[in-house]
Amino acid sequence: METFFAYIDDSGNYQRDRSVDFTKRNPYHVKACILIPARNWKKLCAYQAHLLHKYTGQRLAELKWNHLWKLQRRDVKHKPISFAPGEAHLTWIRHPDAQAYATDFLSVLPECEARVACTVTPNVVFRDRVSERELERMHLQDLMQRVEMEVSSQDPAGLAVVFADQMSGNEEQRDLRQLYSELRSGADEFLNYDHVMDSVCFVESAHCCGIQLADFVAGAVNGFLRGFGAAEKLFALRIYAHVRSAAAGGKLGYGMIEVPKRRRCRQHLEEKFKTDFERENIAFGDDIPF
Repeated sequence: METFFAYIDDSGNYQRDRSVDFTKRNPYHVKACILIPARNWKKLCAYQAHLLHKYTGQRLAELKWNHLWKLQRRDVKHKPISFAPGEAHLTWIRHPDAQAYATDFLSVLPECEARVACTVTPNVVFRDRVSERELERMHLQDLMQRVEMEVSSQDPAGLAVVFADQMSGNEEQRDLRQLYSELRSGADEFLNYDHVMDSVCFVESAHCCGIQLADFVAGAVNGFLRGFGAAEKLFALRIYAHVRSAAAGGKLGYGMIEVPKRRRCRQHLEEKFKTDFERENIAFGDDIPF
């Protein structure tokens, strides 16, 4: 029996009542799940630690996707920035080094035999007033389904342990744990979760290389959707090949999933991918597994 680790993190925000200003700042809400065989965990940790020391001279400090934006604002645009508590270490990190770290960190995906799944709520076209908790359930269900299907296809006796970033609020954490338990215990009408651990594990991202990798994938996908050049390149060259796909190669609905299932959300993602990847001769199928 093979064991797998599934790491989940997000980028962007969602609110039931979204103002024009909120949507402008958060056009997309993305959750990324990185699934790797547990036997590759040591390789991932060692490589991440090596890169952190190489590019920052530090070993314990966490470098996040949103730190790239802060460092770019400071070093490239020469604008004032403020560091949140716990970000003092960014004072000594330069933007080119942080960018190189991101590029090299995402290069570990093939070495870890990673499979990527992302759920996307395009706030720019989604107009319904779905509660935050219900939308969280939708994202979680779609990701858990992909983990279940991927593990069962790789090893019928396999098991996935799901890790999520420690949340600041105890109520949010309880809600996610409850949603996870409900889905696994029969609330999902599509699947039985025979290959997924019976409880989600919350970990501190600063101490978890897998959550940090999921953070960079979610951030790069969000940046790609928003049309940021550096993120587009990272997504196309480092992530895209490892996104879960159908046997025929289509990724929409398999590794890239719109949440909720609305035709306008699907069409928006289709156009995003066609616009940015037509020149690369990358084609997408139209199948939705559910």
